[in-house]
Amino acid sequence: MMDINVEPEVLRASVPAETLVMDVKSKRQLLLVNGFMPLPPGARIELGSGADGNAADGIVVQTRIWAASGPKPLLVLDVTLVKPGEDLP
Repeated sequence: MMDINVEPEVLRASVPAETLVMDVKSKRQLLLVNGFMPLPPGARIELGSGADGNAADGIVVQTRIWAASGPKPLLVLDVTLVKPGEDLP
């Protein structure tokens, strides 16, 4: 039985301090950003400059919180890699 005079405890979660960018196809970590970077699905991230011929963009397909990696949760941006200027197939 609950006591109506006692307020229920409010659960709180901290905002992730880091953002992890992962390729959904290979499951590889592409980039770890020191900061909270909440990008929506469809956002484009430039991952290479192209000077060495390895230019690529990542298009965000999913955003999620990953709390299993340690004491601090991570924001995870799952991306699909495309050539610069290309859209998702």
